[in-house]
Amino acid sequence: MGSNVFPFDVESVLDGFLRLDLAPGDLINHEDLWSLLGLVFPGDDAPHKWAKEQELLKIGRFDKLRAALLERNNIDLVSVSGYGYRIVPPSEQVELAMHQTRERMQNKLSRGILRVACVNRSVLTDKQRADQANALAKLEGQKSMLRKPRGGW
Repeated sequence: MGSNVFPFDVESVLDGFLRLDLAPGDLINHEDLWSLLGLVFPGDDAPHKWAKEQELLKIGRFDKLRAALLERNNIDLVSVSGYGYRIVPPSEQVELAMHQTRERMQNKLSRGILRVACVNRSVLTDKQRADQANALAKLEGQKSMLRKPRGGW
């Protein structure tokens, strides 16, 4: 079970995906997606190192396919835990993109807030403590602006 060293051709994979003739709302399972990407889905009995190599290849290839689907064909995919991916219907795409973007931004801001808040203030100068307090207030303000609007999106 050596590494897959064949070059990846996103155009061929994109064409293969489009030939599946999937409609909005349809699902593609992990095994079929791996096959489409030119990879073998590692089973439970696969050697750990090989499975990790395959997973890294899959991530890189899938990211390229996903970007090509979105940018060239207006097709967005969303993960379906334990199964694979679902083609997002256009009527759901904006709300899903906004929700996921807001969630990611909130997570990043939470991590930034934690990093700024957890500073050993006892070794800071007065100016550095004031800068830290201002930075914390800015990040918390930015995070509060990300709360879901009443009308939703």
